[in-house]
Amino acid sequence: MTLPQEMTLIEITTPGGPEVLQPRSADVPVAGPGEILIRVHAAGVNRPDALQRAGKYPMKPGMSPIPGLEVAGEVVALGTGVNEYSVGDKVCALTNGGGYAQYCAVPASQALPIMRVATRQQSGFVEDLFRSQVADKTNWRALLKGDAQAVDLKQVRDGLFASCAEGLLGLQERFGLQAIQTIADIEPIEIRYPVEQYPTKIVSFNLDKNPIAEGTLLGIKGQYLIFDTGVINIRKYTAYQLAVHQ
Repeated sequence: MTLPQEMTLIEITTPGGPEVLQPRSADVPVAGPGEILIRVHAAGVNRPDALQRAGKYPMKPGMSPIPGLEVAGEVVALGTGVNEYSVGDKVCALTNGGGYAQYCAVPASQALPIMRVATRQQSGFVEDLFRSQVADKTNWRALLKGDAQAVDLKQVRDGLFASCAEGLLGLQERFGLQAIQTIADIEPIEIRYPVEQYPTKIVSFNLDKNPIAEGTLLGIKGQYLIFDTGVINIRKYTAYQLAVHQ
């Protein structure tokens, strides 16, 4: 699949009301190791987005300054190490920011296909329904320390089906039973990243302030490169040129 070099995104030009959201062109993200690149067809709009726009929701280190924590769309590229998805898959995802764009790269750390839909628009409707039941509470520090709490994805899936039963029935009545189908017979996909040693303390490199990062690479976790001296969110520096010196 041939992808464009540039895309349109919506950025926050200055803290304020909806009028501060303005389009601009930017390079299409590259799916890093363990990531998938999604062509966005629907992005969730929620309270953290509004607070971020107003300047009252500072983004955590490593997160994109572009708003948008939830997207639905189509997989158009796979990062190295991703074998569980295929180009053309219809997906919904929680992001580390960057959803207000035509393309968004997201980590594929653990996944469980739960819905089969006929159109990209319907994928967005399902994602919007599910997001009302899923809190955005990712502990990125625990993730990079290897201390992320295990999640029973089957239990989460069954809970979503139960809590969203009325909404899913409404979508099926609107689009037909064949268009909106739940998937309950697939095992969770475990994705293991190559990490020799997790850090005990998370120090995030800021290449905008200091363009030099030194250390020994210990592993890769999603879009993060883990060094013995700190971590780099490589997705944040997609358009940068990198030189490696020994």
